[in-house]
Amino acid sequence: MLRKSNASVIFATQSLADIVDTPIFSTILESCPSRIFLPNKNAFEERSKQLYRAFGLNDQQLQILTQATPKKEYYYVSELGCRLYDLDLEREALAYCAVNKQDLITCRRIIAEYGKANFVQKWREYKGLQ
Repeated sequence: MLRKSNASVIFATQSLADIVDTPIFSTILESCPSRIFLPNKNAFEERSKQLYRAFGLNDQQLQILTQATPKKEYYYVSELGCRLYDLDLEREALAYCAVNKQDLITCRRIIAEYGKANFVQKWREYKGLQ
């Protein structure tokens, strides 16, 4: 049903073990052929290495993960190929993409007080982008 609607399903986890250690791991692996891995300087530690192997990564790919810059570079793996990419967002893009709990509260307050039509202007003011 989702495929017919051209929808995407995204699984995100802080730990590969959360997925590998579930009974539906093989189903998830088959159903999600595209994956994004975060930098991990400990990728060659035994348990981490086992987890990455379960996802099909080899030593060269683990080396890439150990050398990637946290919060900036990400490793994309799909049936079409693999690539390390840099997500070095500008300040304005980060103002919309990277929010914390307080930002979310402020976002809701801005919409409640000023409406959706004025959100961008008020959000930019809040983030100091004016």
